[in-house]
Amino acid sequence: MSTQLSLNTEPAAQIPGMIDQSIAALPVSLRPGHLGVKRPSSDQACAGADLLAIAGDRGWTRRASEAIAAGYRGLLIVRPRPEDARELIASAASTPVVILTDWASNAAVAAHHAAAAELVAARAFVEISADLPPDEDLELALADQLALLHALGATVASPTLHEHGAGGFRVVGSLEQGGEFQLSGHLTASRPRGARVRLIGADTTVVLELPDPVIALRARVDIWTPGHHDDRAALWENAPRTALRRLVAAVHGGTTTSDLAHYEHGRRIQMGLSPAI
Repeated sequence: MSTQLSLNTEPAAQIPGMIDQSIAALPVSLRPGHLGVKRPSSDQACAGADLLAIAGDRGWTRRASEAIAAGYRGLLIVRPRPEDARELIASAASTPVVILTDWASNAAVAAHHAAAAELVAARAFVEISADLPPDEDLELALADQLALLHALGATVASPTLHEHGAGGFRVVGSLEQGGEFQLSGHLTASRPRGARVRLIGADTTVVLELPDPVIALRARVDIWTPGHHDDRAALWENAPRTALRRLVAAVHGGTTTSDLAHYEHGRRIQMGLSPAI
């Protein structure tokens, strides 16, 4: 049996209760350290904790570097807003860092990565749309969708921002694999928060319905081929729990993660779209 790890949590890093609930749901792997721990400074020890959950608000890259210097063995970054992570990537060369985003961290995405990547490679059209509350931060919402696009095996070649305003955003473009994509976020109080992915190929269509990550609901996965519809059961596991499982496995396995490199790639794409977003 692997050694149980302890997790400290910054106050703002808690997706209302989901981080500590996820710790409770993984009693063999994790135990809580200090919830609401003071944000680390370079001369602060980690008080015996192994892992730290860091809020992705302004200054998160600096705090993450300081946490690594303080001795944390692994970091969970919660919905990081665009911030240059190149120095952090260098300092985290041997420390696992897992990034928690709303949609890419859903267990159903990893479970169907192979099927999605195969469709993307065959030049499928990829559409991601999300219903978001009226007060949603569009900067973070777009970052979440770019992370999901990458998790599906797609690489952006040439994006164009078509809409960005009070109603939401829309980004369209081409993929390096040869297909096209569309990302959109719709601000509305009439529908629950959630995202929908459609991968439309020549003879196969895959649809993923992803629920709000703070609600313990299953994702829905539908696959259509000529004359057949497959409604697959998705894992009943929320995004924070999935991300924590990955982090624990990386720390126990002594492996690093590619999350920061993928994040930095997405950030550069996002920064190139428009100064406003």
